[in-house]
Amino acid sequence: MILRYGVPAVVLVAIVGPALVLAPRLPDPIAVHWAWGGVPNGHAPWWLVTAGAAVFWVVAWAALARTASAASGVYGLGGVLLTAHSVGLWANLDAPSWERARHVGWALALGIVAVGLAGAAAGWLLAPAKPAETASGLAPTAGLGESEQAVWSGTAHNFALIAVAPLAAALAAVLGSTHVWLAGLLVAVATLMFSSVRVLVGPAGVRVRIGPLRRNLAYDEIAEARADRIVPLAYGGWGWRRRPGRSAVVVRAGDGLVLRLRSGRTFVVTVDGARTAAGLVNDYVARHHSPAGGRGG
Repeated sequence: MILRYGVPAVVLVAIVGPALVLAPRLPDPIAVHWAWGGVPNGHAPWWLVTAGAAVFWVVAWAALARTASAASGVYGLGGVLLTAHSVGLWANLDAPSWERARHVGWALALGIVAVGLAGAAAGWLLAPAKPAETASGLAPTAGLGESEQAVWSGTAHNFALIAVAPLAAALAAVLGSTHVWLAGLLVAVATLMFSSVRVLVGPAGVRVRIGPLRRNLAYDEIAEARADRIVPLAYGGWGWRRRPGRSAVVVRAGDGLVLRLRSGRTFVVTVDGARTAAGLVNDYVARHHSPAGGRGG
């Protein structure tokens, strides 16, 4: 309850409360964007900025209320949102006009990012851990008969990204310059494209699709499959990630299909119902590599 409702409620109050209290000491409008040199170059009414940040956070909070596996991403977003809004209020406090707001340099920008990373780590630590699906040491199986064929399809979605991307583009359009609006639109489109992944397991192999990217794995490439809890930070974040000895398609924390390849590498994809998928993959792999399995040996 604290993870899903307590901390997010505190963040919401911390976004809205200080703005209401400090409103008489803020210029109208306030500076909301700073150039590379730290000089303010964009403005908007303080109430619009605060309302936008609050709505932004409530939408992300809804994703967290839906599934605790979104805690890492939502807490990271909350850290960035709260810190950026607080820095903006500080920069505008007692300024005679938005053009005279305090400069916001690289140190503060890096601080905002650092708080976001700390929030993501806190969300991961606070999220309830799931026991590993293969704790018994036995590879899962779907019980597929020797002559049976089956197809499994599953998806995973990052609801926080799906909800937040359009809001980010809208805020960029309202608060930023033309260049900021275009950049926000491109980021929103890319975010939506890579916020969902689909996995198909069938007689021909395993197929993974995220946005315009595809990955097909034949069973002669796979040694074993299992299900496990995936932590995005362990793979360097979200998206299509590549690390020495392993690659991953990560759209959210939670259930994931882990494929140990015959090459020695590991391929991971976050997907709901990963244990069922792993069982079916193992059945097909066993059939493929059996003496009667055709190509495998």
